[in-house]
Amino acid sequence: MSGVVAQPGVVVTAQPAPKVDSVGAEECGFASFCCGCWGNELTMFMPHTFAECWGYVGSTYLGLCCARVNSAMCICPGHPAFAGLADNRDDVLCIWYQESTNIVKPHFLDGREPCLKSSAKSWCFTSRCACPLDDDVPGRCSCQFLSICPGIYCGCAEASGCCPKIPPLSERAFGSFELNATRGNPDQVSYMCCACPGITGCWNVSLFIPEFSKDALGMECQDTFCCLEHSYLHHLLPEKEGYEYEEILLESSTSYKCVRPSVCCQTKDRYGLVKYNSAFPCNNGDAPLAMACCGVVCCGLNNNYKQCYLGCKMRPRSDFNKDEYSGVEMQQPVTAAVVGEPVSYGGGTLTQRVNTNQPEQTLGDSEKATPAPSAPPPKAAEASSSWF
Repeated sequence: MSGVVAQPGVVVTAQPAPKVDSVGAEECGFASFCCGCWGNELTMFMPHTFAECWGYVGSTYLGLCCARVNSAMCICPGHPAFAGLADNRDDVLCIWYQESTNIVKPHFLDGREPCLKSSAKSWCFTSRCACPLDDDVPGRCSCQFLSICPGIYCGCAEASGCCPKIPPLSERAFGSFELNATRGNPDQVSYMCCACPGITGCWNVSLFIPEFSKDALGMECQDTFCCLEHSYLHHLLPEKEGYEYEEILLESSTSYKCVRPSVCCQTKDRYGLVKYNSAFPCNNGDAPLAMACCGVVCCGLNNNYKQCYLGCKMRPRSDFNKDEYSGVEMQQPVTAAVVGEPVSYGGGTLTQRVNTNQPEQTLGDSEKATPAPSAPPPKAAEASSSWF
């Protein structure tokens, strides 16, 4: 440790450096109101950068409706929410506007989230509202004589005087800045159905075979014109699931971004299993110079597209293997099924079947299966005596 000289016989203990909180800035109370289990508060904060002061982020959590609406405007690099809203892309310069609506888990049932909560952050102010009260809105009260002047806090929730220090608004109050949705695989190979070049560029319509069922749900649209990009998502299942994620379904998401210009005009749309791509000028990727009609491709196939199968007879089953699908090994069929005798199923295990009404008993390879003795038939009086 620089600047510290150890004297003989003296033990020098290095003190840890102060921990810097980079999530939120220090805030002071401006005005607050509380009535029973409902509270509302307006605070002021010191932004770290101009981008944090310029941008706006807001979130409304409707617990009773199981919905959360997030919105953002003018988010530039340097804002805490930029990386999540930009999907960690390097070509995004600024996010002009984005709004998303998610169907979320009803965490108000176990007290994790309130029934209603609203949070917003813009310029040098934050606003927070919750019902019932939570950690961000614990129920502080203030007396304000003029709307343009800070109020005098009454001492509720350890806040008193003028402009008291208030804990910063947590990032959890906004849900998640990152869209948790299952997007289409950009490397997914499609089967070209229709394609035609023209004076406005090249376009094509294709179909694809999804690996998972959730890859075929919903709609994705992305339109790029020079440096302006517009995207729209609808009815997509979450990509990440677990206790820490609240999303159940992405109802809709609309965004306008400023990106580095890489194309003049391009469209990438997916409607279920159908893809529509167009570009001006044509490219060697999603919108090649191709000609196709009703699955018959005349020219223009590349690594992103395949020719649809056309024939009077289907391909033999021997041409298909497990690697073309999910990659899961298929279980071997039963080789013997005599009642009362051991049978082999899969990798050397023995399954003993006594009769069809009893469950199967799985034994190891070194164990010997012995048929269980059959029970004597019940008497007529006992069989019809009771249901219990």
